[in-house]
Amino acid sequence: MFLVVNFSATGSCFSLWLCLSLFNVCLASNIAIFYGHDLPVNELSLYQRVVVQPDQTSTEQLQQLSAYKVQVLSYLSLGERHSSLSSKSKGKVLTENHDWHSQVMDLTDPNWQSYVLGQAKHLLSQGYQGFFLDTLDSYWLAQLSDEQVFAQQQALSSLILQLKALGARVLIQNRGFELLSDTKAAIDAIAAESLFSGYQAAHDSYQLVNSSDRTWLLKQFDSARQMGLETIAIDYVKDHSQRAGIANEIIELGITPWVADGHLTQLGTGDLRPVARRVLIAYDSRKGIYSESVAHRLFVPHLEYLGYLPQYIDIANGEWPQPDQARYAGALFYLSASQYSPLLVEKLALWQHRIPLLFLNDMPTDEFFLQKLGVKLTSVDAGSEMTFISEPGKWTFEANIEDLPRWLKPETALLNINPENHVQLSLLNNQQQAVIALTGRWGGAVLQPALFLSLPAGQKKWLLDPVTLLQQGLQLDAIPVADITTENGRRIMTSHIDGDGFVSRAKFPGTPMAAEVMLEKLIEHYQLPITVSVIEGEVGPSGLYPEQSQAAEAIARKIFAKPYVEIASHSYSHPFYWRKTSTKVSLDYGNHLPIKNYHFFEEREIIGSINYINEHLTTKDKPVSVMLWTGDAMPSERAIALTKEMGVLNVNGGDTKLINGQESLTNLWPIGRPLKYGVQVYAPVMNENVYTELWQGAHFGYQRVLETYQLTEQPRRYKPISIYYHFYSAEDPAGLRTLRRVYDNVINQKVYPMYLSEYARKAEEFYRYGLAKTPSGEWVTKLNEINTLRVSKAMGTPLLKNATGVMGYKSHTDSFYLHLNGEQIQLSLTDTSNDLGYLVSSSAELNQWRSRQLGHRNELSFVASSYLPFELTLSHPGQCRLSANGQEYNSDRLDQQHSFKLAHAVQQQFMAIVCQ
Repeated sequence: MFLVVNFSATGSCFSLWLCLSLFNVCLASNIAIFYGHDLPVNELSLYQRVVVQPDQTSTEQLQQLSAYKVQVLSYLSLGERHSSLSSKSKGKVLTENHDWHSQVMDLTDPNWQSYVLGQAKHLLSQGYQGFFLDTLDSYWLAQLSDEQVFAQQQALSSLILQLKALGARVLIQNRGFELLSDTKAAIDAIAAESLFSGYQAAHDSYQLVNSSDRTWLLKQFDSARQMGLETIAIDYVKDHSQRAGIANEIIELGITPWVADGHLTQLGTGDLRPVARRVLIAYDSRKGIYSESVAHRLFVPHLEYLGYLPQYIDIANGEWPQPDQARYAGALFYLSASQYSPLLVEKLALWQHRIPLLFLNDMPTDEFFLQKLGVKLTSVDAGSEMTFISEPGKWTFEANIEDLPRWLKPETALLNINPENHVQLSLLNNQQQAVIALTGRWGGAVLQPALFLSLPAGQKKWLLDPVTLLQQGLQLDAIPVADITTENGRRIMTSHIDGDGFVSRAKFPGTPMAAEVMLEKLIEHYQLPITVSVIEGEVGPSGLYPEQSQAAEAIARKIFAKPYVEIASHSYSHPFYWRKTSTKVSLDYGNHLPIKNYHFFEEREIIGSINYINEHLTTKDKPVSVMLWTGDAMPSERAIALTKEMGVLNVNGGDTKLINGQESLTNLWPIGRPLKYGVQVYAPVMNENVYTELWQGAHFGYQRVLETYQLTEQPRRYKPISIYYHFYSAEDPAGLRTLRRVYDNVINQKVYPMYLSEYARKAEEFYRYGLAKTPSGEWVTKLNEINTLRVSKAMGTPLLKNATGVMGYKSHTDSFYLHLNGEQIQLSLTDTSNDLGYLVSSSAELNQWRSRQLGHRNELSFVASSYLPFELTLSHPGQCRLSANGQEYNSDRLDQQHSFKLAHAVQQQFMAIVCQ
């Protein structure tokens, strides 16, 4: 049985029992508790309630969790204070708790009560929605009389009631069963630690709970349930692999589980099992920022395609996270042998038995560490001819291993000494066999020259499929992927214009400004969502062309007033280099536009230019939405933070350009560059500048972007379609004709147009969403911006009758693209599916989706909005009719697919379809 039952946080948890059959999960009743400093926000966003330590949680993290409708509860100690807080809070101390280095406080002391309530009031003002109330039994550690114990209990009950009166929406009491007769009306749940397994802080040890203690605790839980309270068991298990089993036992008892380490600083498990999606990517800041590393450039795009997240680790500072298997799926290293310092090897030894390690290019030479992997170093004679030995067809992805020069000597070669390792590629040299690629329980290694075939002009070709390499080397499971290339079964299309050349004179009658030509000949012609930017230093009165500013600003206002135009800034002076480390580079034309008496600083480029546009070129109800980076498009972390401060998204950077003759996937870039204070979203595809030899070559060269769209579509859809160009493309009739040719071709591909800001929000969410499984195997996620899940066909077919938040799916190459219509998604996969009516694709945004099945009759209704003529394809074995605006339409049918087409776009149009 599959049943999701929703109930309020203040209501009874009786309905939880309806969810227990076959371990199906009542998603509305779950909880996660995490007290560490490195908050796993992605995974925690999946839960209804999350308990955190407020001093370990940033305002941004709190806001992100709240955005996914998570009730964030602060840990609040009522009965103890840590010894470090003794100078910050007043109150009488009853005794010491040496196990936790804390002091047991007198709950009857008005000074302590005032301190607790003051802390609670402050936390509620920060956005916390309630409290996890701990140390309610601590007064038992003191030698108190019966009268004194009663006084402590009365004070505790009063304090809890006052916390509720402060406005706490959720209160969870950790033990304190003797208080329930007084507090049951104020609290929502009661928790207790150590139902099956516990933790002793004094000895840093774990132990199983004896049956008599468990029986006593279950009786307390039963009494609490009879009062209408939810019960929560918090157990402690050292071994990550054993936590799910304990959680299952708790679920079987009808109790909400959370099972983690003794300090609650690792991601635990409950009735949701978080999927470890992070892969550690090592880089060396002494050789440049991580976005300049080979790992980021060449491997991360394929890691993201598989649905996994890069987490970049700088080996220069030695700061590595603790080995939490619930969060990390593996670690990838593209380093030279000399970069594996003794400290790094020590870290690798710590991780080795916990997550897979993938060594690329080279690997450590530490003999003891290599022995643990079941390999040892060997040498290869220089200058002697080599023969490659591999599985047939394995090393032939974009180039063949046989294409490598036979004299190319590997930097490192291995001998396999563990029969459990699987040798993937070896070479024969003077009758000696040396291994350069293998996998094992520990992960894998692919050493040079087995990765790429190097070509002239810095080009490379993959010798093996990078997706397969990552799957096998990191032992990555196939998972559903939040996809940002597709919407309602159609490939996403964005358009954006960088402001360069706005005031350039076009080769048209009257020599108008290029921006005026672009408006008339292209923007107004297509009337599709487009993001348009200006450079303040080109159009503004304080810039290069003050004499043209009045006319330029008038054209900008006219463009920005169009309802289909989204407004962006392209900076003040168009910096060619954004980072301080790049200011040493001297260009013939300077480091930015030569504006008189101006010296580059980030606030003027970002905040100043945005304010200029908002105050002079647009209206208050249509402000700037996007910052489009200029020049090298490699902004500092501070620059990214400034865009967030201004409430705008940021795009540009990356260098995705694949064309025939240079079609290798080594020319693919990642989605973006995640940083501490935000994400730099790369342009999905490069602009016309790089297709026209920096606008010095043939101005029709941008038509080759159509090759890029095709090469990033097959055999895998890596990127949406991005039509990205500058105003100077309208200077020349050839450039403008080429743009029209590109637009016409793209529109005929049945795309889904959207604003660049919409894509950027999806790209940002890709780096912050979480994924989990229920104990019975359903996939669970929450998504606010991304409306598509991609599932490999090898994983199975979507079972829509058991799904939540899924309208349908479309088959494309080796995947199913699922169309989502809700924030909370739950999905089952099966070998076969006999679902009746479901959405295959649509050109429109579909809101208020309703689907009802009565026998063989299927009724659908929705509100549709589109930029292109309305089209919708539905799968159903019967006959289907669409009703819209008082008219009925028959479908064009092919097998079980019904297509409905209107000659025009629609806006907020209610429609209904009946199939039977």
